Amino acid sequence: MAEKYYHFCDLTKRIKVKDSILEKYMELGEEKSVLGYPTAPEYPLPSNGSVQTFQYGNIYSKPGYKPCFTSGKICRYWLDLLGMYGKYNYPVSDVKELDNGIFMQEFENGAISTDMPELQNKSDLTGEFHRRGISIKNQGARGTCSVHVMVALLEYMYSGLLGREFSHLSVEYSNYFASMAAGNDSDGDFFSSMEKGYGEYGIIPESMWPYDANFKYNLEDCGNKVTQAMINYGRMFVSEKTKLAGHFVKQWGDAGLSDEEFDQIISHLDDGIPLGVGRDHSMTLIGYEKDDRFDGGGMFTFKNSHGTTPHFNGYQVETFENVKKTVLDVYVYTGFKR
Repeated sequence: MAEKYYHFCDLTKRIKVKDSILEKYMELGEEKSVLGYPTAPEYPLPSNGSVQTFQYGNIYSKPGYKPCFTSGKICRYWLDLLGMYGKYNYPVSDVKELDNGIFMQEFENGAISTDMPELQNKSDLTGEFHRRGISIKNQGARGTCSVHVMVALLEYMYSGLLGREFSHLSVEYSNYFASMAAGNDSDGDFFSSMEKGYGEYGIIPESMWPYDANFKYNLEDCGNKVTQAMINYGRMFVSEKTKLAGHFVKQWGDAGLSDEEFDQIISHLDDGIPLGVGRDHSMTLIGYEKDDRFDGGGMFTFKNSHGTTPHFNGYQVETFENVKKTVLDVYVYTGFKR
């Protein structure tokens, strides 16, 4: 049995790739390929198939077919349709680039291409958040909405690049070091303060410092909770290899989006990347759909940190027009800093 182990960084474990998936991975160029490093071991699937996840896509194997990789918008759409359990079944070709920037992939029961109406003028990362294991959070009565947003962006990026075990990161840690970066004692802060705190102290797992929705915030009490072990662990996230690159699509200022800023937001969502939107109540922007029936020509989908109730599932939609008028700042992490 052919097998080989890969190890991305000190935060991750050695992961084995073997047999037909290893052959495919080596054919593509291993860790230097379009897939990057493996993020989880091979997992069995129906019909004696299997899948292995990588930083930028998956390799699927099924007897009778050569292993194939799938990634990007096609992969997300296929998985939203239940993947190999759905109408398309297993992939039988790699993702291919056709003319005019169109991508296509063949499956047992048909083909998916990025010029299909179902994939045009829309993007929805709700399913991807669930697949990465990122849950809806409840900030309670505390003013930590912006912290929840920035941590959600970190959870999304790190769980995709390092594995699902990084899908629950510490809001309390980020909140405390945002206060330290800003030089204040407020419970909750601006995206800029959290970005500075992350840049210096990184982030830690939620299990090391869980969020308390009923906590009466006190900077000194929080400082007493911080240990050197937390700081050492947090800084591993912002080492040379694992620090995320981020930037403001819109800097803090008067409410409103320019056409250029709006187009950048759409482009990031098309690339499968969520954004943080700062307003009176900040939320994580995870999707859009263009439709002239709505004010401004479409709707945005947000992940909200107000928890869930029998009448609210943690997500909400707003018209383009309303969002364009009310946005104060927009932040995005785009991947590892290079």
